[in-house]
Amino acid sequence: MEAQKIKEYNVSRMSIEKNVISWEGHAVRLPGVVRIWVGDSPRRTFPISMVLILLMIALSGPGIVNKTVMLAVLGIYMGIHLRSGKKTDTQTGGKDHVYLELCSGMVCSFESGSESFAMEFYEVLKHHMEGDAGMAHCEIVFENGGEIINQTKQEEPEKASSVLELNVSGGLNGQIVQELKRLYGSYTKKTDTNSEVLLLINEAASLMEKNDRVGLKSVFEKFITLGLINDCNELGLDSLLQEIRATIY
Repeated sequence: MEAQKIKEYNVSRMSIEKNVISWEGHAVRLPGVVRIWVGDSPRRTFPISMVLILLMIALSGPGIVNKTVMLAVLGIYMGIHLRSGKKTDTQTGGKDHVYLELCSGMVCSFESGSESFAMEFYEVLKHHMEGDAGMAHCEIVFENGGEIINQTKQEEPEKASSVLELNVSGGLNGQIVQELKRLYGSYTKKTDTNSEVLLLINEAASLMEKNDRVGLKSVFEKFITLGLINDCNELGLDSLLQEIRATIY
């Protein structure tokens, strides 16, 4: 891999949302990432061209003293560069960089601060590239040892239809649903109504709409247990009463 293709970033925060990785004024679409891996810090190439220029200046200077001074400056420059490279390698002490290779051939390198957090960062990127639906939005914080903030997308539970919202017209089922609505309405007017009763009436209407005979048998048995039959008689819900008898007996 050519060294000039590697762009090294030292960022404090990164965001991944809707297949887009963004950090400090940059953004990359995940489909544009062809490979990711964990590795060492990118090694800085020795500036040979700069050394040659300084060497030519040193040798072309007048007098032995000037040449000696220029060669000494060149030696100090080379020493500082080599020492800086060794110091960086010692401080990183492991594979603490995560690399992203783009379709263009450019490689982005991110310093994570530690080898363990580099692996965490790598796994997060991997899950997003695999299309993990449970990771809709993610924040990667590189400061203070690193932190992954995963904001999963919470799906709202499906709201059960109320018997009053059902619209079953025509036929015996439609008549029974209408009577269940009357029964439901009578219970909503009571101050001491058990919520279980309202749920049971809702369930009966839903099963009637689906014509689920097995489910209706179980629900109508609870009608008898909770005493709803008496209310059906008082309200004159004859079709509903006949359906309960036919289903249970």
